Amino acid sequence: MYKIKLLSFVFIIIVFSDCNKEKLTSEEYQNWYNKNQESLNCSKTISEFTFKVKYLPNDILSLKSKNTNGTNFKDEIQKQSEMQCYVFRIELKNKNKDPMVFNVRDQVEYQKRVEYYSFLVKNDFCLVEGNDTLPCIMSHFERYYGSAPYINLMIGFENKNNVCDKTIIFNDIVFNNGIIKLTIKKEAIESIPELIN
Repeated sequence: MYKIKLLSFVFIIIVFSDCNKEKLTSEEYQNWYNKNQESLNCSKTISEFTFKVKYLPNDILSLKSKNTNGTNFKDEIQKQSEMQCYVFRIELKNKNKDPMVFNVRDQVEYQKRVEYYSFLVKNDFCLVEGNDTLPCIMSHFERYYGSAPYINLMIGFENKNNVCDKTIIFNDIVFNNGIIKLTIKKEAIESIPELIN
């Protein structure tokens, strides 16, 4: 009997907390995101580098996919809900320099750096959510060929639908800054509205 009461209580809490989310159309959601995306960011400066992480709500990814490839929107929302994505950025404090060539001795070292960020970097990321530590299951290195003064990585983790602080842990082996921890607060994630389609 106690379990039934407890489950009923939990169900009611979930239903009411979900009802409190603001519901927005596609255009309203995009406007909300443009105005509030800073609350989904975290950054840390260590030695000559600034490390930044930005949480990407699944609905914003679905909207971007809808706008670029015309896929079935409901299918896209389902696909995006299986993973939680972030943009991880590495930039020099002197924002005019490309970190890809920072202290590179020759073309061979540069190619090794490109190979690392293209194929191996996901092994140096994990996500801590409450008591769970999740491995990075996807990474995408955006190559700018020297035209941008930063390294951008899209990283993805299994979506456990936990509304809690999300700490990205990165082991910086290229620039020897060690373990970097960046946390997106639970309150920022809770403030994300619901997209109605």
